Amino acid sequence: MKFQEIRQNLFFMSGQYYLAHCLSADLELNLSKGISASMNHQFNIIDNILKDNQIVHAPSCILTGKIFNLITKKRFNEKSSYDDLYTCLILMKEQIEKLNIKKLAMPKIGNGVEGLDWAKVSEKIKEIFSEINIEIVVCYK
Repeated sequence: MKFQEIRQNLFFMSGQYYLAHCLSADLELNLSKGISASMNHQFNIIDNILKDNQIVHAPSCILTGKIFNLITKKRFNEKSSYDDLYTCLILMKEQIEKLNIKKLAMPKIGNGVEGLDWAKVSEKIKEIFSEINIEIVVCYK
């Protein structure tokens, strides 16, 4: 695994990359905070989840197009737990391996609105993905 953090807008990553972000099971978006609203605006995530009749529960990982939606909590106004985020990461890894995905980009998941410690989250990402052949790029402003 190759892991790097770069100062870049996530939406400027090349089309070779799958993207990942966190979302709540109620599919509500806090339009003033977080990256989920921007992801939904650009990629119609919620409409795609509903159109596909996906069962949405926390924790889970739903792939829509090239977007991994990590469902880390029941309601948008709650905080995610480390355990639920880590479960989502493991579920995402399973899909990545099954689909043989080689490139993944994400924001500092769990760090902003969620308030989780990025140092802990990034170490867990490295641990979970350590044994597979993937490039993970974390984009931040």
